[in-house]
Amino acid sequence: MNHTLFSQCRRLSSKKIRSQFLDFFRSHDHVFVPSSSVVPSKDDGSYFVNAGMNQFKPIFLGTTEPGSDMAQLKRAVNSQKCIRVGGKHNDLKDVGRDLTHHTFFEMLGSWSFGDYFKREACVMAWQLLTEVYKIPADQLLVTYFGGNTELGLEPDEECREIWLSIGVPGNRVFPLGMKDNFWDMGDCGPCGPCTEIHLNRGLDASANLHERLMAGDPGITELWNLVFMQFNRELDGSLRALPACHVDTGMGLERLAAVLQGVSSNYDTDLFRPIFEVIQQVCDCPPYGGATGSDDKHSIDTAYRIIADHSRMLTVAMGDGLVPGRKGLDARVRHIMYRAFMHGFALNAPRGLLADLVPVVVDSLGEAFPELVAVPHQMQDVIITTEQRYSEQMKETEKSMKKALKASSVPHQLSTQEAERIVKGFYGSTTNADLLSLCAESMGVQFDVDAFHNHGLQQVRRSPTSVRSLAKERPALNQYEVEYLLQRGVPPTDDTFKYSTFNSDHPILNCDGKFAECGKEGEVVGVILDRSAFYSEGGGQVADQGEMTTVQGCRMQVLDVQKTGVFVLHTCRLLRGSLSVGESVIMHIDQDLRHKSACNHTATHLLNFALRKVLDCDVWQAGSSVNPERLVFEFRSLKTQISADEIERISDEVNKCINAHSEVYRSTVALRDIEAHPHLVKLDQEVYPNQVAVISVGRPLDLNADESSERYSLELCGGTHVQNTADIGGFVISYFHGSGQGTKKVTALTGASAKRVSVCHHDSWSLILFIEG
Repeated sequence: MNHTLFSQCRRLSSKKIRSQFLDFFRSHDHVFVPSSSVVPSKDDGSYFVNAGMNQFKPIFLGTTEPGSDMAQLKRAVNSQKCIRVGGKHNDLKDVGRDLTHHTFFEMLGSWSFGDYFKREACVMAWQLLTEVYKIPADQLLVTYFGGNTELGLEPDEECREIWLSIGVPGNRVFPLGMKDNFWDMGDCGPCGPCTEIHLNRGLDASANLHERLMAGDPGITELWNLVFMQFNRELDGSLRALPACHVDTGMGLERLAAVLQGVSSNYDTDLFRPIFEVIQQVCDCPPYGGATGSDDKHSIDTAYRIIADHSRMLTVAMGDGLVPGRKGLDARVRHIMYRAFMHGFALNAPRGLLADLVPVVVDSLGEAFPELVAVPHQMQDVIITTEQRYSEQMKETEKSMKKALKASSVPHQLSTQEAERIVKGFYGSTTNADLLSLCAESMGVQFDVDAFHNHGLQQVRRSPTSVRSLAKERPALNQYEVEYLLQRGVPPTDDTFKYSTFNSDHPILNCDGKFAECGKEGEVVGVILDRSAFYSEGGGQVADQGEMTTVQGCRMQVLDVQKTGVFVLHTCRLLRGSLSVGESVIMHIDQDLRHKSACNHTATHLLNFALRKVLDCDVWQAGSSVNPERLVFEFRSLKTQISADEIERISDEVNKCINAHSEVYRSTVALRDIEAHPHLVKLDQEVYPNQVAVISVGRPLDLNADESSERYSLELCGGTHVQNTADIGGFVISYFHGSGQGTKKVTALTGASAKRVSVCHHDSWSLILFIEG
């Protein structure tokens, strides 16, 4: 790289680079939207958030909550925390081995939601790079989508002409195919053609730059990807036009910082140098030299990069409530932490190195992500506890590995069958695949961990106890049908009546072909009403059940209620007679089931309150399920151990709230007036409307009142609740699952179920509590 090209930019710190990006787009009427958590929402799969667009998917799909701030967004800008460990975008095997891959990175992003499109996006990107960051224009190349005949997609000549009109010479504008210039999130979802801006880092102008681009020449660096969201990839692979066109751009901060700071790799920037300095001080090892491959003697520089990268990823993940555990994202956090511990051996790292790096990472990233500043000491405690466990378990795993290899006919190779025996404890203590794969790596033993996991999946599939349940397909609405109904003038469903206890009659709306004009006895039909008193599934609470009837004699059972966009869809089975579009219905809600669900939902709020009070630390809600039979509450906490005594105190605290006969108040307020309330509990990943429902237990909400007096709970929630905590009738924890770290789950009973359990076990909840560690 010709370092003189960017001498004028070397004074730009990564913090300054980030702030200039955000300020530039703010000056072009973009609204700053804080980074979402790296923990995906419940509908986004089992991997970390790995792109800036994840939190905006409802806009792309047309499923935003009506009246929410997100529904009003036209232009947005942010710096998104991204983690890529697992899934399609999995860089873990390359992290540390080269100079470019990371498990954690920041994505600087800008968006247009049905506002401007290709021309404005290209013009602003070019202006920021050349005028603000002062990158020489003659060192920039651009690519555009070259088309795909199989999908019937033409080359994006419009994009090419835009670049030419901006002033980019034709010999630096190149077409590329689907792999490089068509962006998608995965097998299905929003997607579209893209254009990329690249930097020529010293290649001769006479070189065939097009060929070098297609070959992935390291002398050319991709800087910025501008995606034009025009399609949704369906499950069958076909492309369907989105209701509106959007722009989604992304530029990695680490890569941009390397360019603007005039260094040869991301690891030489100020995002990593302070971490390397602490590693060297703590380990008393040679300084970081940037070597890779065979040039990296004893893998010292590789260990530097892995530990530094993983310390950033782990700090960010724990800042969002993730801790090492056995399943899901918690298991991935554990694997990354174990991997960092293992590579510390190359540096003769003392115990506690990874914990020592947390404050360094917080200092680097805390300005952009203030949630990291609040809990550094708790994060260090988690790492120290995990390292102790890792050290003990790794010693036992190494012993078992040596015994297995001694009995094996193939030296330095571990078969899937032998690995399974080690994990099950045949050669000593039981272990897990994470430790086994890391142990094999440290001992130079060949072990195909993917084959091991696939073998386990095949065993489960062949197991006679494995049952796959396929629910019968039911009527549903997608974003295209929602858009179609709105265009036809169908009014949205007013479901505010769900908080009432009376029944009403309302006209059925014509869905113009989505549902038949007439439903016959025995059929399952979808019904949209202009008003509904049924609660649609949401917030962890199941939908209401009941019946609807007509004066013409039709009777139907309500099987399910779902809300898509602004419409509520009632799935009904016609038990008697027929139903025609335009008839009126009378609603009969099963009040007993609703009351039981309401009891369990209010009890869930009290449980959340009790957890925070007893554990005296942050609690992140990871999921909940509320139905008439029971409540299930999943949560994460940086507290590594929860004792049986603490669980009993949590249960006692909930019953204290119930026995206080406290009123439960529902208020509707502006989100901007309540979101900064010091005691408010809300879900980080939830998109709330501008007007929100607030459930307050103990005393009514008063935004101007002194909050020093006790309140049992204050949450944003659209579910159904009891009017007084006494209506709950009792609370019993029936099951607690939680390893020392990781996601924990509480299952509890209320009302008559709780009383029956108490009577059977002489009012001693501890006798029926099942604790699984």
